Amino acid sequence: MRCSSQIVFLSILLSVALLSAGAAAAQPAESAADVIAVGKLEKPSVKTLAGAPCVLRVSSVRKKPSSIALKEGDLMMLVGERAQKCSATGEVRVTGAVLSLGEQVTLQSVEIQPLPVPEATAAPLVTTEGPSMATLSKRLQAAELVVQGRVITVRTPSATAAGGPRRKVSEHDPQWKEAVVQVLETVKGSPHQTVVVRFPGSRDIAYRDVPKFRVGQTSTLLLSKENVVGPLIEAPGEKVFVAPTKTDVLPAAVARQLKQMLGNS
Repeated sequence: MRCSSQIVFLSILLSVALLSAGAAAAQPAESAADVIAVGKLEKPSVKTLAGAPCVLRVSSVRKKPSSIALKEGDLMMLVGERAQKCSATGEVRVTGAVLSLGEQVTLQSVEIQPLPVPEATAAPLVTTEGPSMATLSKRLQAAELVVQGRVITVRTPSATAAGGPRRKVSEHDPQWKEAVVQVLETVKGSPHQTVVVRFPGSRDIAYRDVPKFRVGQTSTLLLSKENVVGPLIEAPGEKVFVAPTKTDVLPAAVARQLKQMLGNS
């Protein structure tokens, strides 16, 4: 009787073990093989990844098992219901579990989440290494007008100074230009909707360090009336400013910092 009971008990234990093993084989490992990666979705290459509905070109790996060699630039095959569309155009965050290893890792995608696209900002007019706070504070106090603006036009001024002979054109001619800047945000002063900034268009060494302006670029401008140069005068009802140093032309995001500096002064 005891022998029969032991056989029944052992049979039950064996059945439970087999069921557990079958369930484990049917489910991808979650704790040991979880992968979190960021990258861009691509359609699979017929040559190397035929059969996978979607592929992730990895740009960064947030989490992976130590047994997986996964790095930036690698391709990872995605399978499962969520991988069927493969339609996201920007970067995505993929969370899943490893199904197989080989030349490419195959991942059972649990979630494919598009990442927010950062707001596009135009490059600053001049790349600066960053002025010291003392220099920036000095230029800020000296500026008559400080604005965040976008260049909408670059033109050759038509008004000429009254009286006096015309200057001879030479290789050192500054080739004066004027940038018409649409004011996006005011930091200091009371500007109109647009302001005019005069600058030398010449690439001569004498004007090498003077900021140049191009249509469409956005920056924070520290503008002054002092040392407005060139044999040109202002058109009626128009004020012309200058931004003669790199410290006077800064990235657009600096506007908020300058406002704080003015508020604390």
